[in-house]
Amino acid sequence: MRVLLDTNIVFDMLCKRPFDEEGLLQLKVMQAFGDVELWVSSKSYTDLFYVMRRELESPDAQDILEESFDWLHVCSVEGDDVKAALGARWHDFEDSLVNVCAEKVKADYLVTRDERGFENASIAHGNASSFMAYVLEETGVSYALADWG
Repeated sequence: MRVLLDTNIVFDMLCKRPFDEEGLLQLKVMQAFGDVELWVSSKSYTDLFYVMRRELESPDAQDILEESFDWLHVCSVEGDDVKAALGARWHDFEDSLVNVCAEKVKADYLVTRDERGFENASIAHGNASSFMAYVLEETGVSYALADWG
């Protein structure tokens, strides 16, 4: 399966923010088993850097972002992608561009904290826990942590 992560989800993962921790941990377990490819828009990196610089020195923020290449695939953003996102006329251009990237990589799901921002998305979307429920429904496989105990 392919999953595109919205910028806010990558930030949660990189900075270990306490939002949907169980769902994100299950997503990491799924990736460790090789059952999912995690993708992110290249545009997300500028946003991530900007936010991380509020609390970290530039070299530290860059090191963290560079380490993410070990577990993230990056979808490049080109002029045609920007044009398609603008042409969609979504209220939030950034969400529209993330959706275009999800379509571009043929994602099965788009993981985000901003579900309302993607109500026009052509791809199934929701938070990490919603994605794990989707995986269970589609494949019958559970990555629930309680199942491992």
